[in-house]
Amino acid sequence: MKNPWKDDKIQFARLLCEIQANIVGSKEDWDLLLESMDLTQEEVDSLFERAGKVWEASKVRVFAQHAVLPVELSNETFKRQGIRIRKSRKMTTYDKR
Repeated sequence: MKNPWKDDKIQFARLLCEIQANIVGSKEDWDLLLESMDLTQEEVDSLFERAGKVWEASKVRVFAQHAVLPVELSNETFKRQGIRIRKSRKMTTYDKR
């Protein structure tokens, strides 16, 4: 897997997710954004949703590769990405199916 920092798809999705989570604009700001992009609110919401899916999937792949389970990732997230979780007394491993 290439370095996630250098993967534009991952970083663009991450940036959109961080913007959505941390920046609250006024109605006027959103109206300007919608107008400048020639999109509806639903289309922008869809972009944020798609970015969230890309970002979550990339976290799953990176963490599975390094056998680390961050708190914010659930077993369901791993299942959707086709990663099987195997637990033993000493360690948890994550295998791509």
